[in-house]
Parts: sequence; structure tokens; C-alpha cells
Amino acid sequence: MATWQFDLRLIPRYPSDSDGLWPVPEITSLVNTHLHTSLPLGETWADNIRVYGALDTSCVTLLTLEDGQTEITARLDLRNLTRDLVSKLLELAHEINGVFLVVESGRRIEPKLETLLKEIRSSSAYRFVSD
Repeated sequence: MATWQFDLRLIPRYPSDSDGLWPVPEITSLVNTHLHTSLPLGETWADNIRVYGALDTSCVTLLTLEDGQTEITARLDLRNLTRDLVSKLLELAHEINGVFLVVESGRRIEPKLETLLKEIRSSSAYRFVSD
């Protein structure tokens, strides 16, 4: 993670034995539907990883495990964060009934613009880009 990036995980709203993973194989298709216009599919180093965007700027990463479960993470480049990308992430979270886990604080937050912006503004990445 770069100093200017704000990290999130998109996790299921209702906890289970999944440890924050998505058990449905259709999740990749849903992510693609919501993000392909904002973040192009990038190159990866492994077949079980899909990266939308670029690792050094804003990106959403899907890591699919051997059992088919998928972890979804997002890194938001606060130097040039766009309303479009934030909107697409919020829409995706709503469609898959997910919530965000803020990596820095460990807080679970609802996929609401005001809540997400509050977390972003209290982050070390925000302080870095604001200086």
C-alpha cells in the first residue's frame, strides 16, 4: 500500500464461517459489471488474481482461493479519487449485500457515501495528500 492509498475490504454483511470471503462464483461477473468502465482489467502475476485498475493508483483486487471463495479488496488513490469510482464501489456493495471493512481502523462501515467519506477524511492517507 502506498501512503496515498486508502484500503478497504468488501465483506459480506452477515458474518459466517466465510471469514469475509465471498462464496459465490458469480462475484467476479458482478464486480466486472460495476467496475469495468472505471477501472480497466489489469495484468496480474497469477491466474487466481484479477486486478481492476493499477496497484499504484486506485484498484480493486479479487483473490480467488482454491475452494472458490473470493476476497475483494479496494485501494483508493486519494490524490485523484473520482466520484464515479466511489459511486461504483457503493453500488457494488449494495448489489452484493456487502459492507466495507476499513483496513486502517478495522471498522465495518455501511456502504453510504457520507460514512465512507468520513472514514477517508480521518485516514492517514488523507492527511498525507492534504499536506
